[in-house]
Amino acid sequence: MNEVIKWKPIGTVVGNASTSEYAFILKSFQSRVGDLVVVKMQSPDEGRTGTQTIYVWGRVININRYNPFFPSEAAQELSNEGLSIHDTILSSSRDQLEASVLILGSTFADMGFKNLYPLTYPVQPAAEVLYPPAEAIKDLLAGGIPGHTPLGIGTLIARRDVDIAISADRVVSRHMAILAMTGGGKTVAARRILREMIQLGYPLLILDPHGDYLALWQKRDLFKGSTVKLLYPHIAMTEQNRHIVETLINKMTEGLTEPQRDILNTILSENDPEEGQPVLRCQRRSENGLKAAS
Repeated sequence: MNEVIKWKPIGTVVGNASTSEYAFILKSFQSRVGDLVVVKMQSPDEGRTGTQTIYVWGRVININRYNPFFPSEAAQELSNEGLSIHDTILSSSRDQLEASVLILGSTFADMGFKNLYPLTYPVQPAAEVLYPPAEAIKDLLAGGIPGHTPLGIGTLIARRDVDIAISADRVVSRHMAILAMTGGGKTVAARRILREMIQLGYPLLILDPHGDYLALWQKRDLFKGSTVKLLYPHIAMTEQNRHIVETLINKMTEGLTEPQRDILNTILSENDPEEGQPVLRCQRRSENGLKAAS
Protein backbone atom coordinates (compact mmCIF):
# COMPACT_ATOMS: atom_id res chain seq x y z
CA MET A 1 0.00 0.00 0.00
CA ASN A 2 1.24 3.50 -0.83
CA GLU A 3 2.45 5.53 2.12
CA VAL A 4 0.13 8.50 2.55
CA ILE A 5 3.05 10.55 3.84
CA LYS A 6 4.31 10.67 0.24
CA TRP A 7 1.05 12.15 -1.04
CA LYS A 8 1.08 15.84 -1.89
CA PRO A 9 -0.32 18.13 0.86
CA ILE A 10 -2.62 20.75 -0.63
CA GLY A 11 -4.25 22.48 2.36
CA THR A 12 -5.41 22.57 5.98
CA VAL A 13 -8.84 21.89 7.52
CA VAL A 14 -10.46 24.99 9.06
CA GLY A 15 -13.67 25.88 10.90
CA ASN A 16 -16.30 23.42 12.07
CA ALA A 17 -15.86 19.91 10.64
CA SER A 18 -18.34 17.03 10.86
CA THR A 19 -18.82 13.45 9.66
CA SER A 20 -20.43 14.68 6.44
CA GLU A 21 -18.44 17.72 5.34
CA TYR A 22 -15.56 20.05 6.10
CA ALA A 23 -13.75 23.05 4.66
CA PHE A 24 -10.06 23.66 4.13
CA ILE A 25 -7.76 26.44 3.03
CA LEU A 26 -6.36 25.40 -0.33
CA LYS A 27 -2.91 26.12 -1.71
CA SER A 28 -3.15 28.09 -4.95
CA PHE A 29 -3.68 26.02 -8.10
CA GLN A 30 -3.39 22.69 -6.25
CA SER A 31 -6.95 21.37 -6.71
CA ARG A 32 -10.20 21.88 -8.63
CA VAL A 33 -13.89 21.24 -8.09
CA GLY A 34 -14.55 17.51 -8.52
CA ASP A 35 -11.19 16.35 -7.15
CA LEU A 36 -10.96 13.56 -4.59
CA VAL A 37 -9.01 14.54 -1.47
CA VAL A 38 -7.94 12.68 1.67
CA VAL A 39 -7.45 13.53 5.35
CA LYS A 40 -5.36 11.18 7.52
CA MET A 41 -6.57 11.22 11.13
CA GLN A 42 -7.23 9.23 14.29
CA SER A 43 -10.64 7.83 15.26
CA PRO A 44 -11.86 5.58 18.12
CA ASP A 45 -11.13 1.89 17.61
CA GLU A 46 -13.81 -0.81 17.78
CA GLY A 47 -13.41 -1.32 21.52
CA ARG A 48 -13.44 2.42 22.32
CA THR A 49 -10.26 1.86 24.33
CA GLY A 50 -7.82 3.43 21.93
CA THR A 51 -7.46 4.98 18.50
CA GLN A 52 -6.90 3.79 14.96
CA THR A 53 -5.59 5.53 11.85
CA ILE A 54 -8.12 6.14 9.08
CA TYR A 55 -8.14 7.94 5.76
CA VAL A 56 -11.18 10.14 5.13
CA TRP A 57 -12.11 10.42 1.44
CA GLY A 58 -14.05 13.38 0.13
CA ARG A 59 -14.89 15.27 -3.04
CA VAL A 60 -14.32 19.00 -3.52
CA ILE A 61 -17.75 20.48 -4.32
CA ASN A 62 -17.02 24.21 -4.13
CA ILE A 63 -14.09 26.64 -3.97
CA ASN A 64 -14.43 30.24 -2.77
CA ARG A 65 -11.72 32.81 -3.46
CA TYR A 66 -11.26 36.06 -1.56
CA ASN A 67 -8.59 38.61 -0.65
CA PRO A 68 -8.69 39.94 2.93
CA PHE A 69 -6.24 42.71 1.98
CA PHE A 70 -8.51 44.06 -0.75
CA PRO A 71 -11.78 45.10 0.90
CA SER A 72 -14.90 45.95 -1.08
CA GLU A 73 -14.58 49.59 0.03
CA ALA A 74 -11.24 49.79 -1.78
CA ALA A 75 -12.77 48.31 -4.93
CA GLN A 76 -15.53 50.93 -4.80
CA GLU A 77 -13.01 53.73 -4.41
CA LEU A 78 -10.91 52.50 -7.35
CA SER A 79 -14.03 52.32 -9.52
CA ASN A 80 -15.16 55.81 -8.55
CA GLU A 81 -11.73 57.35 -9.20
CA GLY A 82 -10.94 55.30 -12.29
CA LEU A 83 -7.67 54.08 -10.79
CA SER A 84 -5.76 50.87 -11.43
CA ILE A 85 -4.88 48.71 -8.43
CA HIS A 86 -1.28 48.69 -9.70
CA ASP A 87 -1.11 52.43 -8.95
CA THR A 88 -1.88 51.82 -5.26
CA ILE A 89 -0.32 49.95 -2.35
CA LEU A 90 -3.22 47.50 -2.23
CA SER A 91 -2.35 43.82 -2.69
CA SER A 92 -3.84 41.81 -5.58
CA SER A 93 -1.79 38.68 -4.90
CA ARG A 94 -2.84 37.67 -1.39
CA ASP A 95 -5.88 35.62 -2.39
CA GLN A 96 -7.16 32.89 -0.08
CA LEU A 97 -8.94 29.80 -1.37
CA GLU A 98 -11.47 28.00 0.83
CA ALA A 99 -12.69 24.64 -0.52
CA SER A 100 -15.80 22.78 0.64
CA VAL A 101 -15.60 18.98 0.75
CA LEU A 102 -18.39 16.40 0.77
CA ILE A 103 -17.22 13.35 2.72
CA LEU A 104 -17.64 10.04 0.87
CA GLY A 105 -16.40 7.67 3.58
CA SER A 106 -13.26 6.31 5.18
CA THR A 107 -10.77 3.48 4.81
CA PHE A 108 -8.65 1.89 7.53
CA ALA A 109 -4.86 2.17 7.50
CA ASP A 110 -4.37 -1.57 8.01
CA MET A 111 -6.95 -2.67 5.39
CA GLY A 112 -5.90 -0.80 2.25
CA PHE A 113 -8.22 1.23 0.06
CA LYS A 114 -10.49 -1.46 -1.38
CA ASN A 115 -13.44 -0.95 0.99
CA LEU A 116 -15.09 2.37 1.87
CA TYR A 117 -16.93 2.67 5.19
CA PRO A 118 -19.15 5.43 6.63
CA LEU A 119 -17.27 8.00 8.67
CA THR A 120 -18.36 7.86 12.34
CA TYR A 121 -16.02 10.43 13.88
CA PRO A 122 -15.66 14.08 12.77
CA VAL A 123 -12.70 15.31 10.76
CA GLN A 124 -10.02 17.00 12.86
CA PRO A 125 -9.59 20.79 12.45
CA ALA A 126 -6.06 21.79 11.41
CA ALA A 127 -5.57 18.37 9.79
CA GLU A 128 -3.57 18.22 6.60
CA VAL A 129 -5.51 17.66 3.35
CA LEU A 130 -3.77 15.41 0.84
CA TYR A 131 -4.03 14.94 -2.93
CA PRO A 132 -4.10 11.15 -3.54
CA PRO A 133 -2.17 9.55 -6.42
CA ALA A 134 -3.97 7.79 -9.26
CA GLU A 135 -3.01 4.31 -7.99
CA ALA A 136 -4.79 4.85 -4.65
CA ILE A 137 -7.97 6.13 -6.35
CA LYS A 138 -8.02 3.20 -8.77
CA ASP A 139 -7.64 0.83 -5.82
CA LEU A 140 -10.58 2.51 -4.08
CA LEU A 141 -12.92 2.59 -7.09
CA ALA A 142 -12.09 -0.82 -8.55
CA GLY A 143 -11.50 -2.68 -5.30
CA GLY A 144 -14.66 -4.77 -5.70
CA ILE A 145 -13.89 -6.38 -9.06
CA PRO A 146 -10.56 -8.25 -8.74
CA GLY A 147 -10.45 -11.15 -11.21
CA HIS A 148 -13.47 -9.84 -13.14
CA THR A 149 -13.45 -8.80 -16.79
CA PRO A 150 -13.25 -4.98 -16.74
CA LEU A 151 -15.40 -2.77 -18.93
CA GLY A 152 -13.66 0.55 -19.43
CA ILE A 153 -16.20 3.38 -19.37
CA GLY A 154 -14.02 6.49 -19.16
CA THR A 155 -11.98 8.49 -16.71
CA LEU A 156 -12.78 10.16 -13.40
CA ILE A 157 -13.99 13.75 -13.56
CA ALA A 158 -11.05 16.10 -12.98
CA ARG A 159 -8.60 13.15 -12.94
CA ARG A 160 -7.77 12.05 -16.49
CA ASP A 161 -5.08 9.79 -15.06
CA VAL A 162 -7.69 7.58 -13.34
CA ASP A 163 -9.39 5.07 -15.65
CA ILE A 164 -12.83 3.87 -14.54
CA ALA A 165 -14.02 0.31 -15.19
CA ILE A 166 -16.99 -1.78 -14.10
CA SER A 167 -17.34 -5.54 -13.94
CA ALA A 168 -18.56 -7.17 -17.16
CA ASP A 169 -19.36 -10.31 -15.16
CA ARG A 170 -21.81 -8.41 -12.97
CA VAL A 171 -23.36 -6.47 -15.86
CA VAL A 172 -24.34 -9.66 -17.72
CA SER A 173 -25.44 -11.62 -14.65
CA ARG A 174 -27.59 -9.00 -12.90
CA HIS A 175 -29.97 -6.16 -13.62
CA MET A 176 -28.38 -2.75 -14.11
CA ALA A 177 -29.84 0.77 -14.17
CA ILE A 178 -28.15 3.97 -15.37
CA LEU A 179 -29.72 6.89 -13.52
CA ALA A 180 -29.11 10.59 -14.10
CA MET A 181 -30.96 13.81 -14.78
CA THR A 182 -31.90 14.81 -18.34
CA GLY A 183 -28.71 15.53 -20.27
CA GLY A 184 -26.60 13.76 -17.66
CA GLY A 185 -25.04 11.32 -20.14
CA LYS A 186 -27.10 8.14 -19.63
CA THR A 187 -27.24 7.26 -23.34
CA VAL A 188 -23.55 8.04 -23.85
CA ALA A 189 -22.63 5.80 -20.91
CA ALA A 190 -24.86 3.00 -22.20
CA ARG A 191 -23.35 3.24 -25.68
CA ARG A 192 -19.85 3.04 -24.21
CA ILE A 193 -20.76 -0.07 -22.19
CA LEU A 194 -22.37 -1.72 -25.23
CA ARG A 195 -19.36 -0.93 -27.40
CA GLU A 196 -16.98 -2.45 -24.87
CA MET A 197 -19.16 -5.58 -24.59
CA ILE A 198 -19.20 -5.99 -28.37
CA GLN A 199 -15.41 -5.75 -28.41
CA LEU A 200 -15.27 -8.51 -25.78
CA GLY A 201 -17.54 -10.76 -27.87
CA TYR A 202 -20.72 -10.69 -25.77
CA PRO A 203 -23.93 -11.35 -27.76
CA LEU A 204 -26.36 -8.42 -27.44
CA LEU A 205 -29.97 -7.66 -28.28
CA ILE A 206 -30.77 -3.94 -28.19
CA LEU A 207 -34.40 -2.78 -28.16
CA ASP A 208 -34.15 0.79 -29.37
CA PRO A 209 -37.53 2.49 -30.03
CA HIS A 210 -35.95 5.95 -30.20
CA GLY A 211 -32.99 5.14 -32.46
CA ASP A 212 -30.40 6.22 -29.89
CA TYR A 213 -28.08 3.32 -30.69
CA LEU A 214 -28.20 3.29 -34.50
CA ALA A 215 -24.61 4.57 -34.51
CA LEU A 216 -23.47 1.10 -33.40
CA TRP A 217 -24.85 -0.27 -36.67
CA GLN A 218 -23.68 2.67 -38.77
CA LYS A 219 -20.12 2.23 -37.45
CA ARG A 220 -20.21 -1.57 -37.46
CA ASP A 221 -16.95 -1.72 -39.45
CA LEU A 222 -15.17 -0.69 -36.24
CA PHE A 223 -16.12 -3.97 -34.57
CA LYS A 224 -13.73 -6.41 -36.19
CA GLY A 225 -14.84 -10.02 -35.93
CA SER A 226 -18.38 -9.09 -34.89
CA THR A 227 -21.60 -9.03 -36.91
CA VAL A 228 -24.01 -6.18 -36.23
CA LYS A 229 -27.48 -6.59 -37.72
CA LEU A 230 -30.30 -4.05 -37.87
CA LEU A 231 -33.83 -5.44 -37.56
CA TYR A 232 -36.91 -3.28 -38.07
CA PRO A 233 -40.01 -4.20 -36.06
CA HIS A 234 -43.43 -4.96 -37.53
CA ILE A 235 -45.43 -1.85 -36.68
CA ALA A 236 -49.21 -2.06 -36.79
CA MET A 237 -51.35 1.02 -37.35
CA THR A 238 -53.95 2.14 -34.85
CA GLU A 239 -55.86 5.36 -34.40
CA GLN A 240 -53.74 6.25 -31.37
CA ASN A 241 -50.21 5.61 -32.63
CA ARG A 242 -49.91 7.87 -35.65
CA HIS A 243 -47.39 10.19 -33.96
CA ILE A 244 -45.40 7.18 -32.75
CA VAL A 245 -45.13 5.85 -36.31
CA GLU A 246 -43.89 9.22 -37.53
CA THR A 247 -41.29 9.40 -34.76
CA LEU A 248 -40.04 5.87 -35.44
CA ILE A 249 -39.75 6.44 -39.18
CA ASN A 250 -37.76 9.62 -38.60
CA LYS A 251 -35.48 7.87 -36.11
CA MET A 252 -34.89 4.67 -38.06
CA THR A 253 -34.06 6.20 -41.43
CA GLU A 254 -31.25 8.36 -42.72
CA GLY A 255 -33.70 11.26 -42.80
CA LEU A 256 -36.65 12.24 -44.96
CA THR A 257 -36.66 14.92 -47.66
CA GLU A 258 -39.22 17.68 -47.41
CA PRO A 259 -41.48 16.12 -50.13
CA GLN A 260 -41.27 12.73 -48.38
CA ARG A 261 -42.13 14.37 -45.07
CA ASP A 262 -45.14 16.13 -46.62
CA ILE A 263 -46.44 12.86 -48.06
CA LEU A 264 -45.91 11.06 -44.73
CA ASN A 265 -47.80 13.78 -42.85
CA THR A 266 -50.65 13.57 -45.35
CA ILE A 267 -50.81 9.78 -45.07
CA LEU A 268 -50.83 9.84 -41.28
CA SER A 269 -53.22 12.75 -40.81
CA GLU A 270 -55.76 12.53 -43.63
CA ASN A 271 -56.31 8.79 -44.00
CA ASP A 272 -57.97 6.53 -41.47
CA PRO A 273 -55.94 3.34 -40.95
CA GLU A 274 -57.49 -0.07 -40.54
CA GLU A 275 -56.98 -1.37 -37.00
CA GLY A 276 -53.88 -3.60 -36.90
CA GLN A 277 -52.93 -2.84 -40.49
CA PRO A 278 -49.16 -2.91 -41.20
CA VAL A 279 -47.70 0.56 -41.71
CA LEU A 280 -46.34 -0.28 -45.16
CA ARG A 281 -49.74 -1.52 -46.39
CA CYS A 282 -51.44 1.58 -44.99
CA GLN A 283 -48.88 3.75 -46.75
CA ARG A 284 -49.37 2.04 -50.13
CA ARG A 285 -53.16 2.20 -49.85
CA SER A 286 -52.94 5.90 -49.01
CA GLU A 287 -50.56 6.59 -51.87
CA ASN A 288 -52.93 4.87 -54.32
CA GLY A 289 -55.76 6.97 -52.97
CA LEU A 290 -53.74 10.16 -53.41
CA LYS A 291 -52.86 9.25 -57.03
CA ALA A 292 -56.51 8.51 -57.81
CA ALA A 293 -57.61 11.80 -56.31
CA SER A 294 -55.07 13.74 -58.41
